Amino acid sequence: MKYNLVMDLHDLFSNTEAAAHLGIGVDEFRFDGRITGIPVGQRTNQHTGQPEPLTWVYTRRMLDDYANGRFPITPTEDELRSVLSTEQAAELLGVATTAVSQRVYRGTLPSKKVGKVRLFLRWDIEQGQSIDPPDDLAPRLAGWREANGRSLASLEEPLGVSRETIRRFETGEMKTIPVVVYKRILALLEGEA
Repeated sequence: MKYNLVMDLHDLFSNTEAAAHLGIGVDEFRFDGRITGIPVGQRTNQHTGQPEPLTWVYTRRMLDDYANGRFPITPTEDELRSVLSTEQAAELLGVATTAVSQRVYRGTLPSKKVGKVRLFLRWDIEQGQSIDPPDDLAPRLAGWREANGRSLASLEEPLGVSRETIRRFETGEMKTIPVVVYKRILALLEGEA
């Protein structure tokens, strides 16, 4: 797992949470120019008319760097891509923002509220999306696995699913698979072919 990939909402901190985590005052943290957070959401500044972020969040990595004096601190590309607002989550899912809110309410989409902004992780959304893969994908995977002498267990880590899930996919018991697993299967077949 990449350290910069945000995969848990508990690894995101608001200004107040970050300051408490570091044991410093909120204003001292907020106005420290040595750290730049991840901008989330967008609003129009009423004085300038320019767009600005609704809030800023910080990752555990950024706070570790702060605590260890590794300045300046800026978000990585992975971190910037990982954190989504409600609008970005809706766009990624291809649904209206109200549908995203309904999923949050039903508990089917993890989120974290920071101020007036609800945060989502790209990882959670991609894990939850499923597709119907092409009919030839399961036989291709089974054939590749047998030709390379790979066991079901040996594919658990690279595909990120259990051997039982892989077996059910290969035998046709499972008709849909998560998008991320589909992409990993394609990468495996193309990378090893």
